[in-house]
Amino acid sequence: MKEDPTETGKRTEGGLYIGLMSGTSLDGIDAALMEFTPGGKGRCVGTLEYEWDRDTAERLKALIEGRNRDFSEALLLHRLAGEGFAGAALALVSKMNLAPSDIRAIGSHGQTVLHLPDKGVTLQLGSGAVISSLTGIDTVTDFRMKDMAHGGQGAPLVPPFHDALFRRGDGTVIVLNIGGISNVTLLRPGEKARGWDTGPGNTMLDLWYRKSGNEGNYDRGGEFAAEGTISRALLDDFLREPYFRKKPPKSTGRELFNLSFIERSLENLRAEGTGLPSPAGTERTLLRLTAITVAMSIKGELREGEQALILAAGGGVHNALLMADLRECLEDLSVNASLGTAEDAGIDSDFLEAEAFAWLAWCRVNGVRPQLSSVTGAKEDSVPGALYLGR
Repeated sequence: MKEDPTETGKRTEGGLYIGLMSGTSLDGIDAALMEFTPGGKGRCVGTLEYEWDRDTAERLKALIEGRNRDFSEALLLHRLAGEGFAGAALALVSKMNLAPSDIRAIGSHGQTVLHLPDKGVTLQLGSGAVISSLTGIDTVTDFRMKDMAHGGQGAPLVPPFHDALFRRGDGTVIVLNIGGISNVTLLRPGEKARGWDTGPGNTMLDLWYRKSGNEGNYDRGGEFAAEGTISRALLDDFLREPYFRKKPPKSTGRELFNLSFIERSLENLRAEGTGLPSPAGTERTLLRLTAITVAMSIKGELREGEQALILAAGGGVHNALLMADLRECLEDLSVNASLGTAEDAGIDSDFLEAEAFAWLAWCRVNGVRPQLSSVTGAKEDSVPGALYLGR
């Protein structure tokens, strides 16, 4: 990882930082311990997967999916989520045989329950006050709002970190994160990083998998989807969504891509008298939707004759069928790009976002402004996050 690309001229300090990330799929908390030099060059020295308390996770899902929008419940979950993130941080500290006093700061993204960038509204639960109190460690949270106050999308936030890790001087690199929502970072030689959400990732796959009566939280390896066939009629109805034709900067979330999105398209087919796919066929079609919208979005931003290296990360890289579909869609759309994974560059793709929030916490503590405006459309770059002091 190169030195921090932001040009501040300020004296900065290194140290150990913890990054915490819980994505839209709510499949657990990723924790990463990063060691930074004074210039911001970092390396990951430890990771941990931490399970959510089952009751807290189910209540968060109910809030996110609109089954419970009680204001007092949201406030209570803000505290309970903070306790969960604190637990993850302390578990990682213990695993690494460290003391809380060894950690300079925690960067916690929080659990997104609402993201409406066109209205300048976003909400991530997981109280920084609770995390800092329970751990005794300075904690940075609420990373999105300052960017949104400057007119930006508030997401994605990780492209400046991708820039520090993956930029090459001899060619275009695209970092693809397939989490609950899929997003890309476009790194061109001599140009500022750009990034945006392409659309669905794993969230709708996970939601439909569970709704279909399957055991577990997600379709491991795409096995359930492989039992079905792609419904062209259903895919075409999905692709009528205007978000897919919107140009960057743009960001999205479960407010759009949720069970209602799926059921609305199924109802459209039913009203037209079109035969409905089986549950496995719907899962198979949702998987193709993720792959084709990623490929379409990349194709729409590459210049004529430009060749790119795509490095995929996130939970989606473990879905063999999804990765095969992505390769097929890139080829079918004549996208001039080769597809690999973050591991090809020596990076653990499962903890890439957690590492990024450790770096963003380093930026906040040191007053560094990451180059986010070229990604989010904000009028200016800003120091990200709100800082809660530990003991």
